Amino acid sequence: MIQQRAVRVEQEKVEDRELRLLAGRTYLLQVGSRRFVRATLVAGG
Repeated sequence: MIQQRAVRVEQEKVEDRELRLLAGRTYLLQVGSRRFVRATLVAGG
């Protein structure tokens, strides 16, 4: 999906397969034109 430019984080297209998101933040994630989720990442341990 990233190669098809169908993935967005905070409304920005994701082009880097190695993208790392920071724990403790809330992100708006989108795949395609209709799938949205707001997710809060928690550090694993």
